[in-house]
Amino acid sequence: GNINNPPFKVYIRSPEFALHAIGMSDYLRWGTKFTPAQTELVILLAARQWDSGYIWHAHYRLAKNAGMDLKIPAAIAAGTRPQGMSEDQALLYDLITQSYRDHKITDATYNAAVAKFGEKGVVDAIGLASYYGITAMALIAANATYPEGDEPKLAQLAQAFPK
Repeated sequence: GNINNPPFKVYIRSPEFALHAIGMSDYLRWGTKFTPAQTELVILLAARQWDSGYIWHAHYRLAKNAGMDLKIPAAIAAGTRPQGMSEDQALLYDLITQSYRDHKITDATYNAAVAKFGEKGVVDAIGLASYYGITAMALIAANATYPEGDEPKLAQLAQAFPK
């Protein structure tokens, strides 16, 4: 990443942290077995969790470019469960949203995610969502702004992922 842009301008204030964060970002974005669309779904869920318009703006475009059905981020922005998700998408959605919302992943969801993605894939998905929490917090610290885009705006919600 360009260290003049958020979140890297925050990270670089602790160079040791920055090196690890950039390495983690690179692995989680491009080193896992997830497709670009799967990666972007997890990042969009993290953006929704953190109400991060900056991450949402950047990754909506990447999700669109990865071929994601745009009804999915529209529903996430509105705070509803997307209809028409593939099995993979629904598993990632459930894994991440249960963790955020319930602070627990059901056995059924965990077992299905392990069967589909392997234990490594489950850890990578959790790591990806968690890394974007670090990113969101750095963007908050940077008071980061972003340009207006064509993405659906994140609705102000009492609960990001209702049951």
